[in-house]
Amino acid sequence: MKNTTLFIIDDEKGIRMMLKEVFERTGYNVFTYANPFDAKMAINEKNPALILVDYRIPEMKGDQFAHVIQEEGFRIPVILMSGADKEEMHDKIHSDAIVEIVEKPFNILDIIQIVEQNLYDFVNISE
Repeated sequence: MKNTTLFIIDDEKGIRMMLKEVFERTGYNVFTYANPFDAKMAINEKNPALILVDYRIPEMKGDQFAHVIQEEGFRIPVILMSGADKEEMHDKIHSDAIVEIVEKPFNILDIIQIVEQNLYDFVNISE
């Protein structure tokens, strides 16, 4: 899975930079975006294998972003990050493009494991 491209979309610069550093040290190519529109524009060029997106981002909620890219034909697993309770988020989201919900604050080792498991699952399902 190394040399795999990840997108991180979060309006909080600190979260973007921290996750970028963590995943780059783990061997991933990481691109960060403060808004969903810049990320959407880069999908064709950068070809991300997985996207981590905050639920509360400007102009569009994270699950809406996942739905939009899915409607455009992209098969990219999306992990939703949220400060809200995971169970509460399950009731709010309406996109089957969301493969996982991660509560903020999160443990770094846990989020690495979640990303790697979802990449592994997606590759095996797609084959």
